[in-house]
Amino acid sequence: MTNRILAKRYAKALIILGKEEDSYKEFGQVLSEFTELLSANEPLNDALTNPIYPLKERIQVLEKVVKLADMPLIVSRFLLLLMEKRRLPLLETIVEIYHILIDEMENIARAHVKSAAELSDDDAEAVRKVLEQITGLEVKME
Repeated sequence: MTNRILAKRYAKALIILGKEEDSYKEFGQVLSEFTELLSANEPLNDALTNPIYPLKERIQVLEKVVKLADMPLIVSRFLLLLMEKRRLPLLETIVEIYHILIDEMENIARAHVKSAAELSDDDAEAVRKVLEQITGLEVKME
């Protein structure tokens, strides 16, 4: 099974739990912040993902980080599950897919616009409105 398929399964499971508590946006934000923390802090990332360290010790480190971050219980348990199943290295992909699923639920399309010259704010807004008319979705441009 590919990593992307696994990541999608985990993301869908967390979305379902988040919808039940009406907290799926908060969960996505917390996961994004945690992923950014790991990216910015290489020693912490190594301590959590490097298999040279015993799993039990990595779990203890994650439990301390989750407690200090004061994460929602479901998100902290989700991260611990990923650690126990040795899936924490998939977190970045899980978060990416999680946000894609949120966008689908909320009828949002993301548009990556490239142009030969930089668009003025008015031109960018005109492009966004045209894309919304074409797709029938709310469009967020990047």
